[in-house]
Amino acid sequence: MTNHRRYLHRNSHRFLPLHLKRTKKAFQYLPGEWLIVTLNTGRILDCSNDFARLTGLSKTEVTRNAIDAFSFKGDEHGWGLKKLDLELLQHSGRYEDVGLTTPENISMVVDVWVNHMSFAHRPWAFCLITDKSNQRQLQGELISKHQELKRAFSRLEMQKKELEAARNELKRKNRSISDLSAQSRATATLAIIGEITSELTHQLNNPLAAATGACRKLNKLYESDQPEQFGPMLTLLSAALNRLKETIDEVHVIYRHSRTPSTPATAIDLGEQFSATFALLEQRFVGITVKRHIPVDIPPIAGHLSLFQHVIINLLDNAIDASSQNGIVAIAAEKRGERVAVSIGDNGPGIPPYLREKIFEAFYSLKEKGSGLGLAAVKRYVERDNATIEVGQSEYGGAQFTICYPVYEENDSERMK
Repeated sequence: MTNHRRYLHRNSHRFLPLHLKRTKKAFQYLPGEWLIVTLNTGRILDCSNDFARLTGLSKTEVTRNAIDAFSFKGDEHGWGLKKLDLELLQHSGRYEDVGLTTPENISMVVDVWVNHMSFAHRPWAFCLITDKSNQRQLQGELISKHQELKRAFSRLEMQKKELEAARNELKRKNRSISDLSAQSRATATLAIIGEITSELTHQLNNPLAAATGACRKLNKLYESDQPEQFGPMLTLLSAALNRLKETIDEVHVIYRHSRTPSTPATAIDLGEQFSATFALLEQRFVGITVKRHIPVDIPPIAGHLSLFQHVIINLLDNAIDASSQNGIVAIAAEKRGERVAVSIGDNGPGIPPYLREKIFEAFYSLKEKGSGLGLAAVKRYVERDNATIEVGQSEYGGAQFTICYPVYEENDSERMK
C-alpha cells in the first residue's frame, strides 16, 4: 500500500478514510433519522439508530443495502410520491412527500433534506429523514371525509330541491282540494235546499189540496142552499189548516237557532198529562193494549208544557203506527236520582242499532209516507227542556224511547227562562 491509501481497507468499501470516520462519529450525536449515501454507487454508508428503528431493521441490515433497496415501489393511496433513489439524491435540497419502502415491505411517507459532502474526492449525500406517514394518513382520511361530506351535501341539496318540489306540489293539491271542498259544500247546500224544498212541497201540498177541495165543496153547498152539510166540510178544512200549521211549526223548531223558549219552565204532572193525552188519542188506541206504569208518587218534571205535549203525542203516535193490530204500547216512569225517566215502547219491528242516531235527523223516516220531521222536532223540544232522549229495544220486542227530564224544583222557573 502507498501512504495516501494507508487508511483504506484492501478488500472492502465499508472502511472509510480516518477523517470520514471522525465525521461519522460526530453524526452519532445528531438526533432523528438520517443516513449517509455515496453518490457514486448509491451504497448506504451509515444511518442513525432512529432511522433503523423507523425501517424495522438493524443498522447493520440497513448498511448492507444500497439506497435503491429503499426506493419507492408504488403509490397505493394515489398520493403522487417521489422516489427515494440515487437520482433524487444527486441534487441537494428539501424534498417533501417522498416514498420509502424497506426490504421488509414497510412503506412510509417521509420528507428528505439532502446535503452534499465530499471526502477524498468522493461525493457523499447526507440525508435527514422526517417521517410523515401518520400525518399523510390523517390528511388522506381528512380528504376522504371531506369528499364524503361534499357528496352528502350534494345529496342534501338534491333532497332539498325534491322536498321543495314536493312542498309546492302539496300546496297545489291543497289548493285544488280546497276548491273541490268549496264546490262540494256549495253542491251539498244546494242538494239540502232541494231536499227541503221537495219535502216541504210534498208535506204542504196534501193539506193544501184538502183545504182547497173543502173550500170548493163549501162554495157548492152554499150555492145549493145545503147549510146542514157545512159541518163536515168545516171540520175537514180545519184539520187541513191545522196540519199545515203543524208542519210549519216543526220546520220552525228544527231550524230555529234559539236554545230555549222565552216562557219559564213549569212543573208537569206526568200522570195528569198522560191521562189527558189518552183521552185526546182515544180513537187511535182502538185495538191497542196499553200497559201503563206511572207511580202515584212520581215527582213532577221541569219543562214547558206545550213542548212536552208535542213530544209524548208524537212518540205515542209512532208507537201506535209501529204496533200491528192487537199491538202493545207501554208507558212507564221512574225516578233516577235528580231526573225522571219517561219511556214509551211498543211491540213493533223495532229500530236497528245502526239507525238509532240517524232517525233523529231531519227528513229521515222509516215510514213509507213519513216526513222525517217528527222525531227531529222531538229531539229539539227535549233538548230545550234540558232533557235527553235515547232509543233502544222494549221488553215487547219493539222500539222504546226513553226521555230523562230534570225533577222540578221551586227555582226552576227562574233558572230555565
